[in-house]
Amino acid sequence: MTTAELFSPTEPDYLSQLTSAAARYADRTERRERNREVLRTRGVLHADEPERVEKRLARLGADWSLATAIEREPSDPVATAGSTLRLPPESFGSDVLGLERLIGRNNLTPVAFMEEGAFVSRSVGRVTINGPGGGHGTGFMVSPSLLLTNNHVLRSQEEARRSVVAFSLQAGIDGRPLTPAVFQLEPHRFFVTDRELDFSLVAVAEHGARGEALESFGRLTLSEAQGTVVVGEFVNIIQHPRGEPKQLALRENQIVDILDRFTHYESDTREGSSGSPVFNDQWEVVALHHSAVPKTDAEGRPLSVDGVPWTPDMGDDRLAWKANEGVRISRVLRALREITLTGAAARLRDEVFVPGTTAAGPAPAPVESAPPPAAPAPSGNGGSARPGPDGSRAFVADGTAHLTIPLRISVGLDPSVFPVASVTAPPPPSG
Repeated sequence: MTTAELFSPTEPDYLSQLTSAAARYADRTERRERNREVLRTRGVLHADEPERVEKRLARLGADWSLATAIEREPSDPVATAGSTLRLPPESFGSDVLGLERLIGRNNLTPVAFMEEGAFVSRSVGRVTINGPGGGHGTGFMVSPSLLLTNNHVLRSQEEARRSVVAFSLQAGIDGRPLTPAVFQLEPHRFFVTDRELDFSLVAVAEHGARGEALESFGRLTLSEAQGTVVVGEFVNIIQHPRGEPKQLALRENQIVDILDRFTHYESDTREGSSGSPVFNDQWEVVALHHSAVPKTDAEGRPLSVDGVPWTPDMGDDRLAWKANEGVRISRVLRALREITLTGAAARLRDEVFVPGTTAAGPAPAPVESAPPPAAPAPSGNGGSARPGPDGSRAFVADGTAHLTIPLRISVGLDPSVFPVASVTAPPPPSG
C-alpha cells in the first residue's frame, strides 16, 4: 500500500479555500488592472514578463522579431476571412495562424484544433465519491495508471477507495448519450495528495466495469516547461460541471494574471468542474482548475448571488463569483518530484514525467529538447528572415510578410507489408 500526503497543520475546508482564492485575487488587483490596460492598448505580447513571452513564442516556432513584425503588418484591406496578412494561400499554415491568434489579429483556427480537442477529451472523466460526503468532480489521466484531480475532490485514501471515474460520460455526435466506461479508483496502489496546492493523484483500475481497457482512454502529457501560456491568452477547459455530461468552456476564458503557484482566468465553470484540465490552444495542460474566485464583502467573506454571506449549505450554485483560479501544472509537478517514494510507487510517479501518448497519438516533444532559434538571416531584399522548426522561413520586407514553407507528402502504408506502431483504439460506443 502506498499513500503520501502533504498538508498544513490546519485542514482547510472548502470555505477557507474560497476565502484564500479571493484574498489572492484581491492582493493582485493593481497588477491585474495593469495587465488589462496593457492588453487593451498594446496587446498580448507586452502584458506578461518578456522572458515568458519569448518562451511562449519559441513553443509556437517563432521569436520576438517575427511576432512584432507580424503585429505591425497592416491587415489586408480586402480580406474578410482567413489570414489578415498579405500572403498567398499556399504559404498560409497553422504556424502563421497560431501567431495571429496569439496576437489577437485572427480568431480562426485550423480544423485540426477540434479533432485534437476531441481526442484529448477522452482522457477526462467524471469522478464520483460514493457514500458519506459524496459528490462529483472532474479528473484526467496523466500517466498510464494515474488520475489527477483536486485534494478537495479526493481528500483522503478512504474517500478515494469508494470512488470511481467514468470516461465517455457525454453525448455522441447524434445527440444520444454514450455508454460511460466506469473504473474503480485504487488508492491502495498509489495515492498522493497535497492540500496546499489542492491536488490528488490516484491509481485507476486497469479495466472498467464492463471490461474496458484503461489504456484506450490515453493520457495527457504534463510539462514543467515555461512558455505554455502568457497573460492575455485564452484557455480551454474540459469539465463535468455539477456532475453533468462532459462539456467544454472554449476560448472565451482569458488569463488575467499569473502568480507563482496559481493563475487567474475568467471563464464559465461550475460546481463539479473542480479537477478539470486547463488547456492552451495547442491542447497542452497549463493548469489544474480548483476554485472559483468569489465576490466578497468588506470582511472578505464570500457572497451568495443574493448578496448575503455564502455558506456551504447553500450549495455552489448560489455562490457569486467573478473569476476562476487554477494551480499551475508546473508547480504540481515540482511538488510531485519532491515527494520521497520508493519501489513500485516511485515507478508509478515517474511515469507522469515520461512523454507518452494520448488517444490522439504521440505526445509532443518537450520544449527543452528543441534547438535554440537561429539568428535572423538576410532575406536579400532588406528584410530579416527566420527559419521555423519545420524548415519554413518567414520575413517581413517592404511592408509585407512573406513565408516560404517546405512541401510535405503523407503516404499511407499497408500494415501487412510495413508494420507500424499504433495506439490501441477504443471500443465503439454502445450507447
